[in-house]
Amino acid sequence: MNQKQIYFLENFSFRYPYSEKAIQWSGNISINENEILLISGKSGAGKSTFLYALKGLLPDTIFGKLKGKILFKGKDVSQLSSFEKAKIGFLFQNPAAQMINRTVIQEIAFGMENLQMKQQEDYLKDSVSGFIKIGANGKIEKKDLKEIPWTQKFPRLPNISKGEKLIEIKNLSFSYDNNHILKGLNFELRKKEIIGIIGANGAGKTTLLKLIAGVLKSKNGKISYKHENIEHISFKKYYRNLALLFQNPENHFLFSEVEREIAGNRKILDLVGLNKMQKRNPFTLSEGEKRRLSLAILWNLKREIFLFDEPTFGQDYENKNKLIELIGKMREKGNSFIIVSHDYPFLNSVCDKIFLLKNGYLRETQIQN
Repeated sequence: MNQKQIYFLENFSFRYPYSEKAIQWSGNISINENEILLISGKSGAGKSTFLYALKGLLPDTIFGKLKGKILFKGKDVSQLSSFEKAKIGFLFQNPAAQMINRTVIQEIAFGMENLQMKQQEDYLKDSVSGFIKIGANGKIEKKDLKEIPWTQKFPRLPNISKGEKLIEIKNLSFSYDNNHILKGLNFELRKKEIIGIIGANGAGKTTLLKLIAGVLKSKNGKISYKHENIEHISFKKYYRNLALLFQNPENHFLFSEVEREIAGNRKILDLVGLNKMQKRNPFTLSEGEKRRLSLAILWNLKREIFLFDEPTFGQDYENKNKLIELIGKMREKGNSFIIVSHDYPFLNSVCDKIFLLKNGYLRETQIQN
């Protein structure tokens, strides 16, 4: 049975105004009805750009030099009307990039109303039929699904002796209005210790980090730093010894050039693989590169305690390995970490303890050696 062709790309290439290399495909790509394709590649290789091309955002909405042919159902994607393009669903890496309303129900209804949809149908496919890899040189290659590189396990950091107690949390609770998010939490963080926290979306993981960082205040419970309540100690003693990595990397950016964000410390840029992007505007980086820059900004602060909210977001296997190695080196120098993540294999590789946050309570889970 012949499948209906949805997309056809021929000799596709695109180059951003600030980039010396282009993302390119020599030959043809055909994407058919009922297919699910996986696009893989290193951080910054051009995966999102490839999706922008399919959506018809290049080169008018996202500027650059586009070559080749992209057809959607036999029609040049650049010639599609706004209404036709709106029927091509697109999920951005940063959720905030596509939220414009004030409530959840308004967000859901807004797009459907503009498309004049009477009923939303949900089609769930149960298999991935193809795999497209974008290499470091920007070339797109079609591969077999079995060639996916990230089935390998991460190396586990060795156990080392821990030092003094830095953070202690006793009977900590927190509510948003009448919604009880955290209920009587108790745990501690020692010098050179790495603690991981997992849990479902909305479980309160980010809330817990914000409480430890002093961004939020709780009326119930106590957070101590070196045996002193953080509400009663000076800014210099606590907050200058702690750094918080936000979920959204852009919240860390203040300047128009990457190197200014880290005060010209090029060694830090080398560590996170951004040494060739010193003059780039941080907001023009890929989402994975933005995350690595936000990590570099924190490393440059030289704090004692690091609170990480989804540090592996947008990172490929190679950059996760580099992050594991860097965290290990920093721990040897005396740094401590509390890491919130959905990436359990990563946490299992770096953490001394992993806690599950569920229904407001923390429960320690088993580390897999």
